[in-house]
Amino acid sequence: MILGLSVAVAVLLTSGPWLVGCRRASVPVKAVVVTGLSAGEEDAGTWRACTDDTVKGLEKKGVPAASIRILPSSPTSPATRESILKALQEAESLGENDEFWLVLYGYSGRTIDSLPAYQVRGDRLTASDLKNALSRIKARKFVFLGTSQSGGFLPFLRDSRTCAVSATAEEFEINKPRYPEFWSRTLESKPELSFKQTAALAASLVADEYRRLKFSEAEHSRILGENGMISDIPAGNGSTPLQPPQSK
Repeated sequence: MILGLSVAVAVLLTSGPWLVGCRRASVPVKAVVVTGLSAGEEDAGTWRACTDDTVKGLEKKGVPAASIRILPSSPTSPATRESILKALQEAESLGENDEFWLVLYGYSGRTIDSLPAYQVRGDRLTASDLKNALSRIKARKFVFLGTSQSGGFLPFLRDSRTCAVSATAEEFEINKPRYPEFWSRTLESKPELSFKQTAALAASLVADEYRRLKFSEAEHSRILGENGMISDIPAGNGSTPLQPPQSK
């Protein structure tokens, strides 16, 4: 009976999600998708949907599923500063001809020293943490900061091999942004678009949503180009500006 139980456990361990984790450790990490702290179950559901769409979109872009690290790895192991930095460290083996993606969902704020900081369990992930970790990755980097007050991270990420998008401006935009949902859906539905085109189309969809709801637009996404310039994202399909709605 004990022998039969041992065999059953061995089969379970080699066929369940644990094996997936082992495989991931043996291949280069080419993308890290993180959900930080959430403000309730509805909020968490939004970020789960964003994560699902992001992973599907990255896979459609050719990133192998085994090379995508999702944090938290389980509901009982929330993302932490340490787990994020460890995942980024695993991408240091990438070469200059590779691409690396980092996607953060949730909320950001400021430390007591006024550093932008991503809200996770325990110590927060600061802009300096992110800058130092990304600087050791030689690949071309695409960073999406799908959080409140995420624009504050962009000046820290200036690098000739980094293009980054923030869902919101640096200050005052403290509420949950709509932009991440539209960005992740666009990434999944139109994987042929470039990083900048995805950002522009998502900005158009957000603008449309605010107009539909007849609300003043309360978030202003920003882009950091590889030339080091930070600017508002022009709403459009990636090549042409969004036309204003026709008056009726």
